[in-house]
Amino acid sequence: LDRPFDLGREPPWRVVVAPRAEGGWRLVLTAHHSAVDGSGGVRLLERLLRRYDEAARGVAGRVDEDPPAVRFRDVLRPR
Repeated sequence: LDRPFDLGREPPWRVVVAPRAEGGWRLVLTAHHSAVDGSGGVRLLERLLRRYDEAARGVAGRVDEDPPAVRFRDVLRPR
């Protein structure tokens, strides 16, 4: 999970499915700081999850309109 990026050979993000010590799996999205900031990382994750959901429902390849922009502080602010 902590492997450095080789930006000459791979995209500036990766998705890893890693086993958990207590059993089960962990899905990890890692992005290089040159590719996205905090809010961009949340947006990238949201888009990947939408594409996964579309593929699981058999509608992969469909290009939906992007959701409205969300401010990072609105996503993580204390409730």
